[in-house]
Amino acid sequence: MVAIEGGRDAFRCQQIMRDGPGGRSDVDYRSHCLVSQAMSQAELAWRRELAAQTLGDLRDSVEAKHPNAPRMARNRLDQPVR
Repeated sequence: MVAIEGGRDAFRCQQIMRDGPGGRSDVDYRSHCLVSQAMSQAELAWRRELAAQTLGDLRDSVEAKHPNAPRMARNRLDQPVR
């Protein structure tokens, strides 16, 4: 996933608590925000699950569900670009 999407977090907390009542610009609210914490935990689980997958695993899944996919992909790649 990192190779395709990069290493940046998918959820980027905007720290809207800074703008609320009693908010302070010198505080990093990401450590206090329960939404940010929940999203960080979910993203970590998501990244771990994807890291456990290989391209070979993905190929095997595609071929099991769509046996003609490799042939169709090769045929499509053989077509001239319009």
